[in-house]
Amino acid sequence: MPWGMSAQHRFFFRAGSAVWIAGGVGHFILVDALTLHGRTQVPAFTPHADILEMMEATTLTFGYLGSTTVFLAFAGISIGVPLSLALLGGTYLLVSRQKGVALKPFTRLGIVVSAVFTAVAATCFIYPAALGGVLATARR
Repeated sequence: MPWGMSAQHRFFFRAGSAVWIAGGVGHFILVDALTLHGRTQVPAFTPHADILEMMEATTLTFGYLGSTTVFLAFAGISIGVPLSLALLGGTYLLVSRQKGVALKPFTRLGIVVSAVFTAVAATCFIYPAALGGVLATARR
């Protein structure tokens, strides 16, 4: 392998990328499609199932920049998470296919991105998101 990248390292590089893609697809299905926009029974498993109605009724004002509801602001941010995870994972998979590219700098960046996501997820999100971040970090 060029640049000292063994087949095993390349495999783990791709595995970490696949975790990002799976996390993005899983987030989109569970949070965006089934919870926020689909209004299925998924939110019934949470301690505060009525939170979506409260978010729709609460206005978030940004001064001269305008206002929106908390629900729309959260839904917009929530769509950004799966898109960024899937696109970053897909980009890393494409990079891993290029034989003449040194993957070491990408590996370091992937570890930093995954570790930061893990820290944010452990602090702010539910535990499966933090576990996914740990898995993506470990696979690098």
